Amino acid sequence: MKYEGSITITADNEDALKGVTEVCGDVRVEGSAKLDAPALTTIGGSVWVYGGAKLDAPALTTVGGDVWVEGGAKLDAPALTTIGGDVTVYGGAKLDALTTVGGSVWVEGGAKLDAPALTTVGGSVWVEGSAKLDAPALTTIGG
Repeated sequence: MKYEGSITITADNEDALKGVTEVCGDVRVEGSAKLDAPALTTIGGSVWVYGGAKLDAPALTTVGGDVWVEGGAKLDAPALTTIGGDVTVYGGAKLDALTTVGGSVWVEGGAKLDAPALTTVGGSVWVEGSAKLDAPALTTIGG
């Protein structure tokens, strides 16, 4: 099932993407929301997870825009291979299958990004403060 447009997930509508395989726009998960999206494979726009929220998307393979994880939020997308834009992590993200980021990667504060399969970043890579980036396969930065 396809969801046309963008959506914001809060604690009040955590089931809004149940059975959805594709979101054509952006997905925002905020506050104390815990979004479990087992069928979701594609997000055409960007993803924001912030304010202590959590997004579990085990089948997600592609995000066309940016990915933001902020404010103690968590993103677990073990099948995600491609992000078309930037990745900014101020929280925690586990992206085991991620191979390609079209834009830049920013990991800041006390954040941690696990991306063991990441090989290519089209822009820059920034790791600041006590942040940690685990990307042992990274071979290409900046095209």
